[in-house]
Amino acid sequence: MFKLKENKVFKNSLLISSGLLLGRGVGYIRELIIAHKYGADSFSDNLILSLTLPELMSNVLATGLAVKIIVPRLQGIDENGTSDFLNASWRKILNLSVLGFLIFNVFSYFYFSWPIFLIFALSSISIFPNTMSATTGAYLSFKERFLSQSTSNIVFNLVATSSIFFFHSLPLITVGFVIAALIRFWWVWCEASDYSVSLSIFKFWGKNEGEHQLESRAILYSLFGGSIILINPIINRLAATNLNAGTVSLLSYSEKLYLLPLTILITPYVMASFPSLSKIIGSEKKILGFTWKRIYPTIVVSSLVAICCFFLSGLIVKYSYGFTNLSLDSLSLIQRTFVAYLPSFIFSSCSLILTNILFAAKEEKWVFISAMVSVSLNILGNGIVIYKNGSIVELAYVTSTVSFVVLCQQIFSLSQIERRG
Repeated sequence: MFKLKENKVFKNSLLISSGLLLGRGVGYIRELIIAHKYGADSFSDNLILSLTLPELMSNVLATGLAVKIIVPRLQGIDENGTSDFLNASWRKILNLSVLGFLIFNVFSYFYFSWPIFLIFALSSISIFPNTMSATTGAYLSFKERFLSQSTSNIVFNLVATSSIFFFHSLPLITVGFVIAALIRFWWVWCEASDYSVSLSIFKFWGKNEGEHQLESRAILYSLFGGSIILINPIINRLAATNLNAGTVSLLSYSEKLYLLPLTILITPYVMASFPSLSKIIGSEKKILGFTWKRIYPTIVVSSLVAICCFFLSGLIVKYSYGFTNLSLDSLSLIQRTFVAYLPSFIFSSCSLILTNILFAAKEEKWVFISAMVSVSLNILGNGIVIYKNGSIVELAYVTSTVSFVVLCQQIFSLSQIERRG
């Protein structure tokens, strides 16, 4: 009989929260350097877009795809079979990553100009070290070891920020992003090397043998489903490229403010509790009891934070970006966009908890459906904003609306699973 050890979860949450806070702090300094050096123009837009893919793939793989599907399936596998399972899992994840790499670059070739396409093609190389970091991080999560994972974004952002600070050429800065992804993998692997696994789990060829296998269908579901909250920001930024120059930058500055409390307060608990939650649900098949016990505090905390941010939005923007080279009009636009994102903070916080529970129950299909609803509605909403020649404030409202719809769909999914059980 498994019990969720709240004290251990709290300690792990605190560790993760501290690491993520410091990582976000360095990332915030990176945004300040961009805002101070380049303001909000086409160069800053391209710079932020070139950073978006490495960050997106890291978040999708590290917090979505790899952890959510590997950790529950490591239950019951002995140490002898762990390396084979991790290798087979990594190769399947790598195959999908290569497919994503090709699709992204084909899209970039037709969507952007030739120089920008080359920058994005170079930036997308970071996908491959990120697959290695994600697989390694999933194993560490199963072992409930979170030190290197919680600090890996600090390492990445330090290297990425240094490249932005010291270089003025976009290709050189982008090379710095790829190097940052490689160093992040090395950082995570240093902790994993203390266990029985070795670098042999990253071999490219091998037979998928053994009782425990990672289903290709589960990977496909998780690739999209594990990143509900993470896919839409890149869609928003791509949509913003159709608006005025500099809007991608202003949108990114606003996102950083609304994602900070989500990263500090909600994500650490979600990450720290997932291994224990997987064991409980995997052995006892309890779902709704855990759902309501955890979602009520999340609603209260996220609502209080959102209300405080609403009333203090002017001060938050002023003390965050007021001393940069951004104009008063730009600061006002950041504030209004930040406020428009606040409902999404509440809904996304609850959605992260529900996504955690669905993955622990190995119900990736429902998470996949949620992701498809989310992405489809977001693309539709962004298309309407572009057609009406709207602003990034309206893009943020679209995100908040979509977040609410996804939350409702997930609640419906849990009710269906409980009824079926």
